[in-house]
Amino acid sequence: MNPHEVVAGYPALAVESVGVAGNLATKGNGEEGASTDVATKRRPSQSAPVRKAEGGRPTTVIIEQRILIRDCLARCLNGVNKNTVIRSFSTVEEWLKERPQVSPSPVIVLCSAERSVAEVERDVAQIAQASSDISVIILSDREDASSVLGALDKGVRGYITTSMALDVAVHAIRLVRAGGTFVPALTLIASRDSIKKLPSSSEISRSSLFTARQTKVVGELRLGKPNKIIAHELNMCESTVKVHVRNIMKRLRAKNRTEVVFLMNEIENKASI
Repeated sequence: MNPHEVVAGYPALAVESVGVAGNLATKGNGEEGASTDVATKRRPSQSAPVRKAEGGRPTTVIIEQRILIRDCLARCLNGVNKNTVIRSFSTVEEWLKERPQVSPSPVIVLCSAERSVAEVERDVAQIAQASSDISVIILSDREDASSVLGALDKGVRGYITTSMALDVAVHAIRLVRAGGTFVPALTLIASRDSIKKLPSSSEISRSSLFTARQTKVVGELRLGKPNKIIAHELNMCESTVKVHVRNIMKRLRAKNRTEVVFLMNEIENKASI
């Protein structure tokens, strides 16, 4: 039995022994006849033979360096889906050594916690080089849109986070196995809210031409207000408003206030195209 495979909810344990698989007779309700397989045990230095997925069952591969996290995730996934073979490895390199004897198109859950972006991207590239048919899902603590989009750009088919419920993660894996792509909805919502807060192109155009005070004066000029009213509404001296108007005209090479309004309308129309 492969030390990396979970069967019936328990990972096989490699302990020291040199026997071969046999049958251990047991009694149930006072009757003989039931038998329990005793798996082959090998020395830690020996590499256990890899067993192929039985019956063509789909395979999910977990790659996580931390043993406790890896074993817990493997048992959880196996507990909710008995029809799937769950295999776990500490590194992509370890998985690649056994890959020829594993199910041809597994879904790989690549855990990225406590690892740099460069390390994760390297692992994704290694998996992609091994086969284009393999679907990769990133399991991460990061929930920002830039991390999700960066993973998708590298060819990842799914992105799940540690804040998700187990049932959501399981369905995400099933979706990816069926050919879909999964990203967390909360990340998209947060991204949408960030986009709404971005300045418009017209605001960017004005800010690149004028100071903050000049931009406010331009806005008042476009409403046709005289200097006295502009000074009152912007809490400025009228003489200060005149200086701003003069600098605005100079920047736009306008001859009068009417040209300032006309040129600003032209600038904003071009920015909106």
